[in-house]
Amino acid sequence: MTNKVIVAMEVPAMTDDYMVRLYKVAQRVENSHSYINAGIRMKIANPKVMVTEKPCMVFSGVSKDFVHAVQTETYLQGKSLEDINVIQGAIVTLASELNPDPNIDAVEPSVRYRKNVAIGYLYSFILEAVGDTAGAIYKSGAIPLLRPLSSGQQSYDTKPMEWPLTEPLIKLEALDQCTGKAEYINDIPEYKDTLYAAFVTSTVGNAKLQSMDPTKALSTPGVLKFITAKDIPGKNDCVALVPGIPTSPEEVLCGGDVMYAGQALAIIVAVDEETANRAAAQVQVTYSDQKTPILSIEDGIKQGSFIPSVITKPLIKGDAQSKIQVYGGEYACMINENLMIPF
Repeated sequence: MTNKVIVAMEVPAMTDDYMVRLYKVAQRVENSHSYINAGIRMKIANPKVMVTEKPCMVFSGVSKDFVHAVQTETYLQGKSLEDINVIQGAIVTLASELNPDPNIDAVEPSVRYRKNVAIGYLYSFILEAVGDTAGAIYKSGAIPLLRPLSSGQQSYDTKPMEWPLTEPLIKLEALDQCTGKAEYINDIPEYKDTLYAAFVTSTVGNAKLQSMDPTKALSTPGVLKFITAKDIPGKNDCVALVPGIPTSPEEVLCGGDVMYAGQALAIIVAVDEETANRAAAQVQVTYSDQKTPILSIEDGIKQGSFIPSVITKPLIKGDAQSKIQVYGGEYACMINENLMIPF
């Protein structure tokens, strides 16, 4: 079915003893790339919940060659879903023939996750099929999670005498964004010879970047260039200099000190987005002098990890030590500087 377009499908009518269910797990319900899809159809005879003919179990997102769970389909034919041994046997059989491809897609979750989700689909199907026969603590596994319509509301005080400060106003781009008039990157047609870039990011923090080997990535068809901090002309700093506002430098690409996991180390340039992402993951990175990550301000103080002050003249007013208290910590790892000026 290469280079073909499906223009129509005919679904034959089925009797009431057929049970058909479709499953999907994605980051959100609609308009989202799914991790694993499944469709299961069984002809079931009561009261023993007997699978009277060979069922149909299809999956997508496992691998390019895996569609039908043939072994599990054959195993379940003629068996009762009320039998715990049958259920266990079906799960074991399905697990044995599910071998997710780790390279099926650059954005797919782990092999273990996708395999467990696919097995969970079969388990949910069986729980729904057996109905009240399943124990009370298991029945909820077959019930879809019903989520009410999401909504949000923000309230804040305003003083008309200070308007336009604090005046409630409609966001300038609101109408364009709500009506679809706003143009986003994916709305813009791709120009001829467009290239795509993907970051090679660190997997650890608080370490030294020892080396990077892009050999495997550069051998991938469609990969054009590997860019590091040494290739940046001028200063390796992405912080804009604004006269009168003190700033500290922030590297575009890591020059040696790995500050946090996810830091940009290098850039892969390729002919398409998928190739760029896949090649970026193939760059071999080694680290040295790796230390325990500093994940809170308190840890930073204990370890003497301070960013040099960018303020040349100290501002002193009042007893700051008795008034200032630092909260949080989860956000600190994403920001490489904190500036507090008490007044």
